[in-house]
Amino acid sequence: MNEKSIVINNDWTHNWQAKIATRISSIVLWSVGLLGLMSTAFFLSNLTHYVQVQHQSAFDQVSLTLLESVLVMNDWRDSDIESIFKNAELISNIASFKVATSKGQVTLGESPENGDVHQKTINFTWPDGEADQLMIEGCYPPLKQLIRKKQIQLVVLVGGSIILFSLVLGWVIDINVRKPFEQLVDATKRFSAGETGITVQLNRKDEFGVLASFFNEMLERVRHNQQILEHEVAKKQHAVKELEAHQVHLETLTMALKLARDQALDANKSKSAFLANMSHELRTPLNAIIGYSELLQDDVTDAGQVEYVPDLKRIHTAGSHLLQLINDILDLSKIEAGKMELVIETFDILAMIKTVNSMARPLVEKGNNTLTVHCDDNLGMMKADVMRIRQVLFNLLSNAGKFTKDGQIEMRVERTMINHKPWFIASITDTGIGMSEAILGKLFQEFVQADSSTTRKYGGTGLGLAISRRFCNMMGGDISVTSVESKGSCFTVKVPIEFDESAEVEFNAVISYT
Repeated sequence: MNEKSIVINNDWTHNWQAKIATRISSIVLWSVGLLGLMSTAFFLSNLTHYVQVQHQSAFDQVSLTLLESVLVMNDWRDSDIESIFKNAELISNIASFKVATSKGQVTLGESPENGDVHQKTINFTWPDGEADQLMIEGCYPPLKQLIRKKQIQLVVLVGGSIILFSLVLGWVIDINVRKPFEQLVDATKRFSAGETGITVQLNRKDEFGVLASFFNEMLERVRHNQQILEHEVAKKQHAVKELEAHQVHLETLTMALKLARDQALDANKSKSAFLANMSHELRTPLNAIIGYSELLQDDVTDAGQVEYVPDLKRIHTAGSHLLQLINDILDLSKIEAGKMELVIETFDILAMIKTVNSMARPLVEKGNNTLTVHCDDNLGMMKADVMRIRQVLFNLLSNAGKFTKDGQIEMRVERTMINHKPWFIASITDTGIGMSEAILGKLFQEFVQADSSTTRKYGGTGLGLAISRRFCNMMGGDISVTSVESKGSCFTVKVPIEFDESAEVEFNAVISYT
């Protein structure tokens, strides 16, 4: 995982151009300065007109004042006129002033060169009814001089105002922007450095106060989440340690199981080889015992010693049973060792059924049972191991005869299509002792019969059904069973008509073709 770090430039505190307060101040000052310059330019462009208007207004007021004073005096006296001029504030800016009527004239001051002259003539009537004219002439200092003075005053006023505003603005920004901003920046820098136990103290109700409140809340959540994360990390680390310990234990168990499996496979191979060798070694003397017992029965019968016949029959029966057991064990060991040979050939199904019928009928009818065989007309040919199929059917019919007395045994053979492929299906039904659900679950296991009493009463090794099912599995088929206790059983054999050597089967086998 790529870790990203936040780099904070610590030089900002020493660089006045990088400070936001400086930027705000600069923007405001430039705006105020520009506005001041525009205002100054506007006033300067209209200053001449303004001064003229001001002079004219002041002159008009002075003229009215003088007229009122003259009318009040009822006569012309120079001293009174001079006193009026000297006491009037309105003429403080006038360089010279001249007033005249028909009764006299008064002049104050000296007219400057290129002065701003204003004149006015007012017709009036004296209290005695004499008509007269009041002539007033005022001369102000030159406009250029006054305008230059006004310009200097305006520039000083505007400049001073800007400087004063800048100082006040800087103080306001320093108090309200820079200090709280630097507090937040310092807190953020400390937080990015890994310090989580910090708090920003800003008792303000403005945006900085809200930002500080959210920042403190964020820090509290971070601290809480960090505690949770540390707790979860500790739990995960503990879980990882436990998992590692379990993994080590599992690896140990796996190695032990692998060793046990290898030992079991070796033991099973050794067992299968031993059983095969022993079965082969035992079959030769057993065949001799069975053969000699048959010859002895004939000899003692011919000699008239019939009392020995039952004993010889028991020897023959026991030898035959033992030989069957050895044959079953040999077949089972070959299957488990993967050395069972399937001889695949094409044969006539009906002919094979007739052979099985002739072989099994004496065993079935021995128990006073009736055997009925039903075959479809279209059985045709089949490609499989005819000997193994014949062995399976014979074994099932033999079992049916063994566990049925005075009953009915029926074998039904048919050819049917399953998944668009032809199948051989043979059903063997009996009216024998049947089986319980518990027995059905383990029926096809090796060395398993209904129970010990069944073994004692009916005999058998418990291998026949297991071997029969494995034969069917090797040819791509299977055996199923349904049974009702005390009413009978039905075994169904299903094998493909055409043996498919590429199909996956349950057991390996050596396959040969004829």
